[in-house]
Amino acid sequence: MRNLCLVLLLTALPAAAAAAPAAPAQEEVRPAALPERILEGSYRAKVSGILCEGCKRAILRELRVIKELSDASFDLDDPVLRFTVAKGKVLKTRRIERALRKASEVIDLDTRFVITSFQEE
Repeated sequence: MRNLCLVLLLTALPAAAAAAPAAPAQEEVRPAALPERILEGSYRAKVSGILCEGCKRAILRELRVIKELSDASFDLDDPVLRFTVAKGKVLKTRRIERALRKASEVIDLDTRFVITSFQEE
């Protein structure tokens, strides 16, 4: 009897999985138009794809190795990245984009971090 129950349960699982609704497609995110180079100063950038505090920590860990940045932090409740390009330095935007890509690979939550708005403070 117990074996029969197991067989019935195992045959019902694939059917139940097929009947489950598919996960919603991830919304298409439009990246902000960023300059090729960022001059010294303070900036704020809204980053999409952040799901948790671990995402923010992964991004900050990747940004920490960029020598042109003197500071980088996130707002507590918002996905807004604030960073400062050090005095006398010029930062290539692709370095930030590469750091965001690496952070999304490290966090591995099937998300992509994208800057959706960018402005000088």
